[in-house]
Amino acid sequence: MGRPPWAPALRGAGAAGALPAPPDRAMPELILAIREYAGWLYALLALLAVREVLGLLRTGRDHDLALFGLEREAATGRAVRALLTLFLLVSIGVGVALVAEVLAPALPEQAARRSREDAPLIETPPTVVLPTDTPTPRPPTPTRRLPRIVTAAPEEPWPTSAPVAASLCRNPDVEIAAPAAGALSADGATVVVTVRFAPEAGRRFWLELGAGSPPTAWQLVGAPRTEPVEAAPLERLPAGLPPGPYVLRLLLSEPDGRVLPENVCEVPVRVP
Repeated sequence: MGRPPWAPALRGAGAAGALPAPPDRAMPELILAIREYAGWLYALLALLAVREVLGLLRTGRDHDLALFGLEREAATGRAVRALLTLFLLVSIGVGVALVAEVLAPALPEQAARRSREDAPLIETPPTVVLPTDTPTPRPPTPTRRLPRIVTAAPEEPWPTSAPVAASLCRNPDVEIAAPAAGALSADGATVVVTVRFAPEAGRRFWLELGAGSPPTAWQLVGAPRTEPVEAAPLERLPAGLPPGPYVLRLLLSEPDGRVLPENVCEVPVRVP
């Protein structure tokens, strides 16, 4: 038996992807599907046949009751169409029975097994990763963490030779002449001051000492004075002071007791 004339065309169309599946694989699937749903097909054909039989009976009644020839011819035409439809339905039922009862059991076991699998009609070719010339990047090299270096702020040098009146005292009439700012003063060192004002003005001045830089508390050194002095020894530093920074403060008050900022002179010193 020769090959059918449509075989090359189907094979070429299947290779190009125009048909969903080649005939040798689609036919067994169709036969098995008809056998699987044969019951439903019989029921559908029976319902259609019942409808045509009822239509045929109604057509016969219309033919008998017709009064004119045209009505009889129309009823006869409907009856012929109903008989042809019944014949077609019976033919389809016979074909379904042949496929389900004759062709399906005669299928080779291998074809039936392949058709039962849920494989797609168009098989997707496996994906192949082709090698490329792109170089593989090297893994990142961990960066060595540098040690953290903390530098301490340089210590500020203690002033040693700045003039007292020019650098730390705003009013030249209120100044500490000795010791100089930043000088090392031992216990009992004499404090020399200059305070100028009119004796009848009712002002007074006094000397204070504070520990620390800046001091948080002040200690009165000696007693307040009411007479002006010029580069005269005023008081001595207390004995037994712990080593460290200190601040000498000379204050001149107004007659009402107020101390103006410009009448305050401060000199930092250090006790060894």
